[in-house]
Amino acid sequence: TFKEVTGINFYDYLCRLRMERAKELLRERKGEWPRIAQLVGYENAYSFKRAFVRYEGIKPDEYALLSG
Repeated sequence: TFKEVTGINFYDYLCRLRMERAKELLRERKGEWPRIAQLVGYENAYSFKRAFVRYEGIKPDEYALLSG
C-alpha cells in the first residue's frame, strides 16, 4: 500500500528522510558524522556512511567540507 501511494517502498522513504536530516546536521556542523549517524537512527556509523554514499554519492565528511 505504501509503495502504491508514494512510488517508493517504506525502507527507501525512511532512508531518504534520514539522509535529509543528516545533511542538515552536517551543514550546521552539529557534530562529527559518527554522532550524526546515531542522531538519525543508525546504530552503526559505518552502515550510515555506506548508506550516505549510496544516496548522496559522497562520504559524509566530504559533504560536510563542501557544504561548510
